[in-house]
Amino acid sequence: MKQIVRAHFLICSLMVLGMGRLADAKPTLNLWTSIESQVRGTQAGSREAPLELFQRVHATQLPGDGILDTYVQYERLIGPDTQDGNLYVAQYEAAHITKGFGMTLGRQVLARSTYEGLMDGATFRLMPSGGRWSFDLFGGVSRSAELGDFEGTHGLLTGATGRWTPGLSTAFSLTTLYRRDLLKNSAWKTNGTLLVALAGSQKIGTHRDAQIYLDATYDVAGKTVPVATLGMQWRPSGVFAVNLSGSRYDANRQRTQATIFSLFADDDMWQGRLGIEYTIAQAVTVFTNYDFQRMAVGGATQYGHVAEVGVECSLRKLPVDGTLLYRFIDSFGGRANDVMLALQVAPWDFLAFDALTNVTQYTKITNNNDTAIATALGATLFPTKAVALRVGGEYLRNDHFNREWRFAGNLTVNWDAVQ
Repeated sequence: MKQIVRAHFLICSLMVLGMGRLADAKPTLNLWTSIESQVRGTQAGSREAPLELFQRVHATQLPGDGILDTYVQYERLIGPDTQDGNLYVAQYEAAHITKGFGMTLGRQVLARSTYEGLMDGATFRLMPSGGRWSFDLFGGVSRSAELGDFEGTHGLLTGATGRWTPGLSTAFSLTTLYRRDLLKNSAWKTNGTLLVALAGSQKIGTHRDAQIYLDATYDVAGKTVPVATLGMQWRPSGVFAVNLSGSRYDANRQRTQATIFSLFADDDMWQGRLGIEYTIAQAVTVFTNYDFQRMAVGGATQYGHVAEVGVECSLRKLPVDGTLLYRFIDSFGGRANDVMLALQVAPWDFLAFDALTNVTQYTKITNNNDTAIATALGATLFPTKAVALRVGGEYLRNDHFNREWRFAGNLTVNWDAVQ
């Protein structure tokens, strides 16, 4: 962990020193720091206070139209007295090293096919003249960010992506990706596979107010389709929008890296979604979404329903932003009714208040039935344009916490605004 933090600050220092010698590039630098802390209880009945530091460095207009990004998180847990640190991003992206060629080096966020995570490696981009085609070649060691696995077991990623944009209304991409969950295990099917993905969109209509989109991936080793989605977005006017989509999900159950879906589902899952959004006034929007699900669990076909309706408002004359949302879930794990209200009020430029209330009544198949309540209040002080100081408290109640009070504080400094 100490090596990660030292490497981050070393990269930042070298970059800052080097920028002073780049007279022609005229680089810009943005530094962002956030310190967060919270006093909270544990399920064992003790108290703990994590102290977290988040640091981002962002520099642009470097050689080759370059952008440098680093993002690190450091945590000190007071109580159990443990510490941890993760380097999420440390990449240099040069869009135009030469005409039609660019690359990204370092720890980077990679989203290709059904893989979304971090990779330590390189991405090379070829952009032939004309701008209608582009090709990506990428490869490196994968990191399981969703598991917090940065220093343990690693995987392997290699692949390529081709994009075709013949006009403003059409775009397609084809990706092939070889993924190995464990770097030192080359077993086909159980640990490694080849993914082939096709994605595309086509706008239709005189004013291009409708768009059809497709996203489908095939797992060669598992002989399955992990995800396939076909949908349409339609906005006949500036105040009304409709989204309709159908999806199919499946998983390779021979993989050593199991997922929740692969453990509980016997077969694929089908899902249909309908979303409608209507802007009543310039500052008030009403929306509703409905999902229908079908899946085989335990040898029996089960159905799921997720419905939500809400309203969002932004009243500039009153400096108030708010969201009211109701969600009903009747799915494979149980049933829940959920109501959420969030408000942000900024009566002055130097002071803002926020409030959140979330009440959920749920019934689980594990018979852990209860009503969960979460309430939070906070105030944020802006002594300067670059500094934000927030203090607040939370109250939680559910089947794990009979009564839990938490106190939190956050200090954010945007060094780019410091004059």
